[in-house]
Amino acid sequence: MSILDYTTRPDFRDSIVVHSQVDFNDSNSFYLHPWGDSSPLDTNGLVVVSTGSAEEKKQAALALNVNCLTKPGGCSTVADLLPTIWERTSNHEIKSRLPNHEGYIDAPAAR
Repeated sequence: MSILDYTTRPDFRDSIVVHSQVDFNDSNSFYLHPWGDSSPLDTNGLVVVSTGSAEEKKQAALALNVNCLTKPGGCSTVADLLPTIWERTSNHEIKSRLPNHEGYIDAPAAR
């Protein structure tokens, strides 16, 4: 497994982190958290994708918004850091962009 952490400190006190994990196996699994439609803006995020997943899924899991690197103050939410996976709602919450079943986009194969 390999993990890439994207971190920003929007208020210079607390950090917002997105963990993008790639599992080295041939399965087609894709998982995310938060997976619902009403997480607080200061939530952290996790995306797990396997090397056996389709290329566009791997790209989505690793698609850091590079504007966060040069924006004064960084980005303030996981939706800003990884907009391919999450978005902000009009109610000022974080929501998954991807249809899922309790976080699983593609569940790992049963053993």
